[in-house]
Amino acid sequence: MTVSGQDEGLASALRRFPTHSAQIRHLIERNESFRAMCDDLAIAERALLSVDRLPSAIRDERRIEFTQMVDSLAVEIERCLSRIKVVFQRGTI
Repeated sequence: MTVSGQDEGLASALRRFPTHSAQIRHLIERNESFRAMCDDLAIAERALLSVDRLPSAIRDERRIEFTQMVDSLAVEIERCLSRIKVVFQRGTI
């Protein structure tokens, strides 16, 4: 993934969870799986934004699919943030 791609994943996560900036930045730097989820979120959000350019025959189906992807990735990211929040509060990082 290019640096700009990583930045896009970081930006997507920060937009969605602005109060978790420190945790997001920590995980992006240290956890490849978390970074990949954020990158996937950015890709899914970009796809959702461009769904109106698709042929009308598949547009609604793809909108639902991309929305579900975004929502699912957001839930997974939130779970990761909840787990690390406990670690941050204990001061073990």
